[in-house]
Amino acid sequence: MAEFKVEHKKQQDTKGGNVRQRKGATVLQDNRTPVQAKSYVKNEGQNFTWGKHTTIVGKKMEALLDPADPVRGESANINADQTPMMDALRKHYVINGGDLVKGHLLNDNLGGKALNNNLFPITRAANKQHLMTTENYAKTQLWTHQSPIWYTVEVSGSPNANQHTHEFNVSLGYWDMKKNVKHAAAIQGSITSNMGDPRDYDGANGDDLETYSAGTLKSAMSKGLALHPHTALGSMNAQEQDARKKAGSITTSEHGSKGYNSY
Repeated sequence: MAEFKVEHKKQQDTKGGNVRQRKGATVLQDNRTPVQAKSYVKNEGQNFTWGKHTTIVGKKMEALLDPADPVRGESANINADQTPMMDALRKHYVINGGDLVKGHLLNDNLGGKALNNNLFPITRAANKQHLMTTENYAKTQLWTHQSPIWYTVEVSGSPNANQHTHEFNVSLGYWDMKKNVKHAAAIQGSITSNMGDPRDYDGANGDDLETYSAGTLKSAMSKGLALHPHTALGSMNAQEQDARKKAGSITTSEHGSKGYNSY
């Protein structure tokens, strides 16, 4: 099975949904103006080498998420740029179709785009562990407790087809929007995706991947706390479609609920 090592550094206040800051912990300041604090996502990409080819994949994602300012994400099915690379990886490691997927660094239900710089090849088991251990926690904070969060995911390991193991390093904590201060991490851990070990796929039932998300997403949407991700190009606006066309050449992008800030 994929490995997940996690530290729960904070206890959740289930009444207020806040995450208490550890005494003496370092407080990270964001450089944005507090009065303008709204949902914001930044993605950084990197080149993934497979044979004689290179394709941009995700390297790092940083997000500040306000439950009152949801961002519309995009299903990975929209992304076609990474398909040749994915097919080559499945053939190289003798992996059956859905056992290796285009994994969002920021989940599409939380506002993650289907640009190359937000997607990285990940085993189904590791993708499920990301969902169950981290992404669902983020959704609970945003949708149930309506508590703003900061959230980062960074991929480590050489970005090439011969490197079969990659680590998805995750951190997530409470974001004090009034002061625009990130409190210490409530969750911090590392998810291992191993394309070279068939046991990595055992027990990863694809039918379970979105069971939690489907119910909570519907409820969150009815309360205006979430937006259903785009699942086709036809539902995207001109700016989103333009970004989609440039997906293979965009290394760094920024976006929020009002569209792209830069790319």
